[in-house]
Amino acid sequence: MQNLTSRLIWGGLFIFLGVVFLADNLLPGEVWGSVIRWWPVFLIAFGLWIALVHRRSLVAGVLFMFFGAALLAGNLGLFTFSLWTLWPLFLVAIGLSILLRQGSSKDKASADALSEVVVFGGAKRHVDSDSFKQGSLTAVFGSIELDFRDTQFADDAELEVVAVFGGVEL
Repeated sequence: MQNLTSRLIWGGLFIFLGVVFLADNLLPGEVWGSVIRWWPVFLIAFGLWIALVHRRSLVAGVLFMFFGAALLAGNLGLFTFSLWTLWPLFLVAIGLSILLRQGSSKDKASADALSEVVVFGGAKRHVDSDSFKQGSLTAVFGSIELDFRDTQFADDAELEVVAVFGGVEL
């Protein structure tokens, strides 16, 4: 099932790569050097998206924006550091994710709409609905398992799934 977010991400990626390769072929100078310098902007945008769309994952969004901003500042020469210097922040992120995780990892969802965001963790849900309409799942460095065996779907049901270095099992 293709959804709008998936189409936007994959379509945007291919358009971006096509424009960069075309610019590299047609323009003088090195285009890839600029791409390598500015790639952390994608981390910042992804963090902003997580923070705005999935408000329960504000910590994850802020962490992506922080790492993106730090890497971009390093690429632009504002300060120098090694990414290895900041590796303990990954441990802090995992700890915050564990502390701020809401509910049990095996909750039973009975609503007609579902929104689940997992960052550095996992979630298992049994969905029991008479008319499931929509859902949004995001797994970043984590996994989500949904059991739809006892679910009746509405005719126009949609499920948006985003997995970044993670997985979703239905």
